[in-house]
Amino acid sequence: HNTSVMRVLAKAGAVSHKVVTPMKTTTASPMDVLDKFNKKHIRNAVPAKALAHGDEKKVKKASFLQRQEPSGANADAMRTVIAKIDEFSKMIKKDQRLESQMRDTCMDQKQKAERDLEFKKNELNLNGIRTSKVKQDIQAIDSSVQDVKDAMKDIEDELTTMSTDREDEHEMFKKEVKEQREMIAALESAEQSLKAFYKKKQSFVQEEPAPPAAAPGSLPEERKSFSANKKHGSGQGVIAILEHLQSNSNAVLASLMDAEQQALDAYTANVQSADNAIALKNKQLIDLNKNKGKAEAKKLDLETRKTTLEDEKKKIEDFIALIDEKCSVVLDNFTKNQDARKSELAELRKAKEVLAGMSTAS
Repeated sequence: HNTSVMRVLAKAGAVSHKVVTPMKTTTASPMDVLDKFNKKHIRNAVPAKALAHGDEKKVKKASFLQRQEPSGANADAMRTVIAKIDEFSKMIKKDQRLESQMRDTCMDQKQKAERDLEFKKNELNLNGIRTSKVKQDIQAIDSSVQDVKDAMKDIEDELTTMSTDREDEHEMFKKEVKEQREMIAALESAEQSLKAFYKKKQSFVQEEPAPPAAAPGSLPEERKSFSANKKHGSGQGVIAILEHLQSNSNAVLASLMDAEQQALDAYTANVQSADNAIALKNKQLIDLNKNKGKAEAKKLDLETRKTTLEDEKKKIEDFIALIDEKCSVVLDNFTKNQDARKSELAELRKAKEVLAGMSTAS
């Protein structure tokens, strides 16, 4: 039985020594501790290394010598070995728990970091969509601003054309008015001259002495004078024509004045309408520039947010890389280590059972 216990402990120690683990909870394997303990407390103890190396000669010799000892000589020592096995078992179980906790912590931290990373990626994607939308809004505003400016230029060009046309019309008006006034003045002058002439002529006829008696067979002098005066009666018709021409010129002048006033009123109304349109366009420009300012500020906020999100994303990626670096040993060897520790515990339980039986038999 002692040989079997030694072989079990040696095997358990060898397995424990070969286990790859990032945690160092003991400084010696069960095999090393048991060898040291056996040399101190058990006479003719089978060397654990001999069991591990399969040195059957040494094992048989030690087992023969132990059978020669009194039956209860090593009972207390066996109980001490059992206590040591219990201590080893607790240490291995503690290693199991710590490794499981570390594995769970690594996995939890990595899963949380991966969720955070995915969230940051979604935030970056949404931020990019919002930035594109804002840029489109700014482009639309710029296009609208250009449209308003083009419309204002068209209105200003139309105002310039209207002003030029109005100046031309006014110059034509002044010219025609001048011509009509000159004509009216000429007609009035001619009328006055004719009136003065005929008035003077009439006075001259009235002051002429009485004619002598007419010769037999000739016309009386009154008849001659009457016949002569008939020729001068047409002067009244000329004066009437001059007055008629004056009346026509005055009517033309009045018509020119009315047309000028109507043209001036229309021009004033058009200018006022154009000024109102320009004022409205200026208000639209102010509103558009205000909206553009808000959009530019939003774009700046989104770009700043993008930088922040990219920094946060980089930190999460670095953290995941750190988890992979620090936890890779635990995660890669977890199953292997747990299986090895289960084997150790199983072997230690068997050893404990054997030793407990030997101690009871003693």
